[in-house]
Amino acid sequence: MEVKSKELTSYALQMIDKDAAIDELLEAIKKDAPRSYKPLQAKYQKGSKDLWDQFNLRFTEVNTAFYSRLNDKHPALSPTEQKHCALIKLNFGTKEMARILNIAPHSVHISRSRIRKKIGLERSDNLEKYIANL
Repeated sequence: MEVKSKELTSYALQMIDKDAAIDELLEAIKKDAPRSYKPLQAKYQKGSKDLWDQFNLRFTEVNTAFYSRLNDKHPALSPTEQKHCALIKLNFGTKEMARILNIAPHSVHISRSRIRKKIGLERSDNLEKYIANL
């Protein structure tokens, strides 16, 4: 099980590296060939969704009951908030989560705040510990 968990973390880190490289390429294309940017960005977003689906499949293999326990205890969490919880369970930091989810780090902080509120945790309570114990 620990080996699978390490593989999952490694896969997520590879996703981060690929996303960073693709972001750089898209920015260069946006400057040099603006007409090509939109179609390429659409392909990138579809590819990102496919990568997330693959990651989620691997996550579920390692953490078989995580989503069901999360949904049982906190059915008000949105699918996006559930994604955040999965990444928190893997101990990803704000910047890593932002990269994987293709959002700004500030958005990760906002999402954590919303999750805390929906779960019923105070700001001083440790969200990471809570999710790790689910």
